[in-house]
Amino acid sequence: MIPATRTRVFVYGTLRRGEPNHHLLDARMLLRAGRTEPRFTLVSLGAFPAMIDGGETAVVGEVYDVDAVTLAALDRLEGHPRFYRRRPIRLADGDEVLAYLLSPSMQQQCEHMGAGAEGFTELALDFHRRADTIGVAARTEDVAAVLRATSNTLQACTSCHATYRQEVVDAATWQARTGSAHDPAMMHGH
Repeated sequence: MIPATRTRVFVYGTLRRGEPNHHLLDARMLLRAGRTEPRFTLVSLGAFPAMIDGGETAVVGEVYDVDAVTLAALDRLEGHPRFYRRRPIRLADGDEVLAYLLSPSMQQQCEHMGAGAEGFTELALDFHRRADTIGVAARTEDVAAVLRATSNTLQACTSCHATYRQEVVDAATWQARTGSAHDPAMMHGH
């Protein structure tokens, strides 16, 4: 659900000034620098970070005042609610703002898919560098360049999937290996 009024959003990664996705935020909307309370963990997912609830890190970022249209664009970029979840957090000064935190199902998937395995980070970085070229090409409105960038990105997907093949298991095997009940709805964002 998108609020009808303006909303303050804390950004800490590729949406900050000078970063590749900052074009989604209008510089006039920047309110100030900000820092979260020290209760998060910040992890790298290759070309971008992810903030996870729990931990002792005070994450540094920027606070923006956004309208409903911009918030919807941020939701699309962040894959809300499947990849990241937009939710209220408290900054170190006590101010409450919205932020995008990695969803629990994505945390579990990243752990399951090999994050930390030898070579995984390099493949992830390569994928994200290639994926960024799709956005660059799209901004030029060059359809052929977008198709080339998409094809190049899919090659990185194929390489990663060939290296880190996933095993399909039944619910009992999943529970035995992970210690948690398998919830298909959680894994598919339903």
